[in-house]
Amino acid sequence: MRKTKLTTGLLIAAAALPVAAQAATPPYHTDLRSPDARDAAANPQYVNEARHYTDLRSPDARDAALASARNEPNRVPPVARVATASDGFDWGDSAIGATAMLGLLAVGTGAFVVLGGQRHRRTVTPS
Repeated sequence: MRKTKLTTGLLIAAAALPVAAQAATPPYHTDLRSPDARDAAANPQYVNEARHYTDLRSPDARDAALASARNEPNRVPPVARVATASDGFDWGDSAIGATAMLGLLAVGTGAFVVLGGQRHRRTVTPS
């Protein structure tokens, strides 16, 4: 009987879930632009008559798209490599290892204290 009630309750909840999710969806369109972008779109200073849509790309993305349309090569600045001297021992890694070891030691000690106090003592009754 209990299993039947549980199954019935789960079926009702599963049937009500899509209805509740649809009711929670706002009926209006959510504008994901920043407030500055919304203000710029509301008061356009530069109007391009050829486009009738709002370009939501960043200026860098627009420049990259224009460069690829013109078949210009992408110019990647060279990366400067800095060589550092190393003494062969990384103190950061050793600190992480020591902290992990102390954490395991603390967990082990806590488990020993909690479980060690639960031993059953045998009581000897005189016969």
